[in-house]
Amino acid sequence: MRWSSDTSRVYTILDTSSTYISNGKGVINGTTITQVDNATNSTNSTNARKLVNWYSARPTSLNAQFGDGSLRIFYATSSTTEGKPAEDSHILHLAWDNTGGYDAQLAVHARSGKVSTRAQNGGTWQPWKTLAFTTDIPSSLKNPYSFNVFGVVYDGSAAKTVTTSTFVS
Repeated sequence: MRWSSDTSRVYTILDTSSTYISNGKGVINGTTITQVDNATNSTNSTNARKLVNWYSARPTSLNAQFGDGSLRIFYATSSTTEGKPAEDSHILHLAWDNTGGYDAQLAVHARSGKVSTRAQNGGTWQPWKTLAFTTDIPSSLKNPYSFNVFGVVYDGSAAKTVTTSTFVS
């Protein structure tokens, strides 16, 4: 695979067993970028790899911590036994730039498209929280403590109109 500053082209790697060199702009060996901007061992090359690094696997635990500031992708499937969200999901892992334990993960559920997130707090993973879309908000919500308004019992499960009479004394 070769690339340059020309962003109008899309490139696909079909052979992941070969090394592709692009005139000093980058090297891809299989699915790993090993050189960026002709700097194999420099900070620039390391930082550039962090932005495009992926970990294409189905790990048994999502409770990983990398401490390298990278961005990684996991798949949470039936083989995931620790730290899995509610459904099989695509996991985007945002690693903190040190091992202090503040990584974060975003899960896009494969079947429903729902989105969940969680983060580490000092090395302890917090529970997954699922984000709500506007379509998830109910138009009414039943109140477990119904009440009586002028003889009409109201529990909040549906809109009700209550007509009152005015008494003149």
